[in-house]
Amino acid sequence: MENAWTEYTRVDNAIAYPYQDKGHSFWVVYFPTPNVTWVYDTATGQWHERGFWDSAHQQYTAHRSRCHVYAFGKHLVGDWATGSIYQMSTDLLTDDIGDGTLHEIRRFRRAPHVENELDQVYHFKMQLQLETGLGPALTGGVGGFERQPQVSLRWSNDAGHTWSNEHWKDAGASGEYRKRVIWRRLGKARDRVYEVMVSDPVVWRLVDAHLNTSAHETPIPRYANQMAKMQ
Repeated sequence: MENAWTEYTRVDNAIAYPYQDKGHSFWVVYFPTPNVTWVYDTATGQWHERGFWDSAHQQYTAHRSRCHVYAFGKHLVGDWATGSIYQMSTDLLTDDIGDGTLHEIRRFRRAPHVENELDQVYHFKMQLQLETGLGPALTGGVGGFERQPQVSLRWSNDAGHTWSNEHWKDAGASGEYRKRVIWRRLGKARDRVYEVMVSDPVVWRLVDAHLNTSAHETPIPRYANQMAKMQ
């Protein structure tokens, strides 16, 4: 965090505010000059970057809040760009800043580097553990046909400098609670970083991710792994 902040051309005009929500205490720091927002979660002891996805221009800006008050049973925040007051809630599935556009909320997580002393590692299967079957059918695609909420996976084999195409998977129709979200035949790399992204306006509950890899071009059968553990 210190290294990231020292690269900003100006930090003395930063604005910060704290708030509590659902058992978590957050410290939000808005940097006007680099146009970014960082948030510290005291419950997890971790930082994350929080932003606003401008759907019209397809780019991130800092989160639109610069101040906060809890009143009338709501988290109310002031917009640094327009001076408007918004309600901030995890129950809201899109961003509405009063410009006539419902902006999608893009959420993504990047995994740690996957490597084995820079030897070639073969990636056979990535399974995302999340609660599926929570979203209604959405309208989209050619002809406006109904589709299910989707999850995107992409990866970088050069420490995040360049990225693969986005690979999309359905997250299950409403009530399809046993839907599995799996990507297979993911190639090989000496050092790989995975990124998962969701943006559809439904409830998302991501839990974990499970990756099957091997130093060999063909995966070792599971029974062989179990025998090795028994020995």
